[in-house]
Amino acid sequence: MTTSSSCPSTLAICNALVYDGTGRPPVTADVIIKDGVVAAIDITGSLNLTGIRQLDATGLALAPGFIDAHSHSDSPILQCPTADSRVSQGITTEIVGNCGFSVGCQETRRTRDDGGADILWKDIRSYAAEVERRQPAVNIGTLCGHNTLRAMVIGYEPKAATNDQINQMKAILKQALDQGALGFSSGLVYLPGRFSDTAEVKALATVLQGTVKPYCTHMRDENARIIEAIQEAAEIAASGSKRLHISHLKISGGPAHWPKYDAAVAAIAAARNAGMTVTADCYPYVFCETGLRQVMPEPYVDIHDLKKLFQENPEAKADAVKVLEQGLHPAWQTCDGWNSIVLCNTGDPADRDILGLTIAEIAARRGQTPAAVCVDIIARTSASAAYETMSQDNMLKFLQFPWVMPGTDGSATSFDYSVKRGHPRYFGTFPRFFRLARRFAPAAEIIRRMTSLPAEVFNLAGRGRIAVGAPADLVLFDEDSLDAGCDFAAPHTLASGIRQTFVNGAIAFDYENPANRPRAGKFLFA
Repeated sequence: MTTSSSCPSTLAICNALVYDGTGRPPVTADVIIKDGVVAAIDITGSLNLTGIRQLDATGLALAPGFIDAHSHSDSPILQCPTADSRVSQGITTEIVGNCGFSVGCQETRRTRDDGGADILWKDIRSYAAEVERRQPAVNIGTLCGHNTLRAMVIGYEPKAATNDQINQMKAILKQALDQGALGFSSGLVYLPGRFSDTAEVKALATVLQGTVKPYCTHMRDENARIIEAIQEAAEIAASGSKRLHISHLKISGGPAHWPKYDAAVAAIAAARNAGMTVTADCYPYVFCETGLRQVMPEPYVDIHDLKKLFQENPEAKADAVKVLEQGLHPAWQTCDGWNSIVLCNTGDPADRDILGLTIAEIAARRGQTPAAVCVDIIARTSASAAYETMSQDNMLKFLQFPWVMPGTDGSATSFDYSVKRGHPRYFGTFPRFFRLARRFAPAAEIIRRMTSLPAEVFNLAGRGRIAVGAPADLVLFDEDSLDAGCDFAAPHTLASGIRQTFVNGAIAFDYENPANRPRAGKFLFA
């Protein structure tokens, strides 16, 4: 295969097995890229390629660039615009603003050396301008998040919203949607969203009426009360556009809750039978990742700044250790207790030697109890951890549904760990999803779910398909070797099989020269 470090203005990808993203069987074809779009596509040998630089893709597959339906790159894309963890697995577009958190919807300032502050952005439009100023390697689109709205208007107090406060949140949400936000997200397990009742979120969802933009939710419960949580999500979506997208579909909480699979699927089917459009994203791992603070039971789960509390009040910190030693928060029970919680990242260089280890292993190494280790880390950092809460069997069954697409639930980060060390899903979700879901459906169908399906859900005009005039977001890969190569010991290991990733016609990733590439991502509006 002939490669180059960047894409010329006109390039022909020749002899590729082309999956157009629709689910139709592939054909061996030539694809011409010109000025960032697909200029022509036809059966190999049919196009006049005279004078056009050619890339021989014999033996390789060409698909639309993969679309990450569930990303948290809102701020990380500004810190790591090369988006190594994205483009190296074929991702060309990320949907951020998930789980109710969307930094692009709120005023964000940067502190100057003189103590003053500059406004970086104040709304979706100015956030989009800042993203494009950093020249990201991938396209970015954002949802508007409920947790962010509530924090802006109410703060983190555990109280119900007043009518006036709901109207303030609705006004901010409407502005965000009018400015091109792709939908409305919630994270009802997190602060401060957990303090809201169904009526509050339904009232906000009414702003989606008259649009085709989805309500995307990290549901209020993914274990003990998952059936009720699905029903609540459907009720909220019915108040809006009647389009529900369930974030990181799973049944967690350990073995006690895994038998709820059939009832959960039935609840989703009931929503679909009632006229709801229901889709979901799913990462192909049994370890989730979230803040380490999620292990804390009551009353700590409702305290916004645990780090500050533990730093300023040694007695409170000591009490927290005693409470945690009685058991993890019920929602975060794992398969094997502390042996099933892996420390992913703390942001403190002093912790480098313990990242990727279980809390039980860290405790043994440090001569502490696991509870003491957790509270110590929470008191110093904003740590993230991975929890083995799910069953492999349930996860595989979710991957069989035609309305389930991959989502990394990760973010843009670097090859070399200089930005943030992540869960293996940051680098491996799409190749692993392809490898596992291919057990149940043809490759063309799996690629549809990685491309045109999320493009349709989030109304990304022209994306997710290979067609004349469409943006040249493409991924060239070896279908037989495509797979994730990372684990918790080495989570930033490159996937196998990805040869080149094109974003708006530019080579965003080249496996033969991964350090040398242009960045041609755009901010996407709907």
